[in-house]
Amino acid sequence: MNTTKDRIYQLAMANGFKPKLQPDGTMDLNPYVYQFADNLLADEMKSLFDLLWGIRKACGDDGKRMQDELVSYIAELKAKADTFDELNTRIAKCSTVSGEVLRGEMVVGLEYIEDLLEPLPFR
Repeated sequence: MNTTKDRIYQLAMANGFKPKLQPDGTMDLNPYVYQFADNLLADEMKSLFDLLWGIRKACGDDGKRMQDELVSYIAELKAKADTFDELNTRIAKCSTVSGEVLRGEMVVGLEYIEDLLEPLPFR
């Protein structure tokens, strides 16, 4: 028996399936049980492949990264997205001081903007 067939057999036994006498005289599951499980696994594998391909496409991966490299790449993209979100939040806060800058309180406004940008990791 191959590994997949062994796993199907063990899972079937654990779930109440019973071996039947086969034409060759052995006791085993009927062939349609294995065929059913193979078809189910094939459908699941296709779904997983489609999901992985969609993730690769969404993150701009060209399909050349290995799984561990892809995970690291996505983690880097997430970190960059978080930084981008933080910058957008800070820019929104800067727009609240723009009124002060326009009224001639430029020094206060620029110092505030500088304070907002200071803790960024790329400065």
